[in-house]
Amino acid sequence: DFIGVAEQSGLIVELGRWVLQQAARDGRRWQVHYPSVPAMNISVNLSGRQLESPELIKEVVDAVDAAGLD
Repeated sequence: DFIGVAEQSGLIVELGRWVLQQAARDGRRWQVHYPSVPAMNISVNLSGRQLESPELIKEVVDAVDAAGLD
């Protein structure tokens, strides 16, 4: 189980950060390619370790800002 191994190895937080960044970049790409489509929601799954991280909010804000999402 990939997620289980990532959890046990401690890499789940780094993996989750990458997922957040990628989701934000994809969201921005969709905004650019489909400007007439109303704003959409993006959902990502978070691990328990991510939820415990004091850096989570900053990571989400940084991902959104870096992607240039509205």
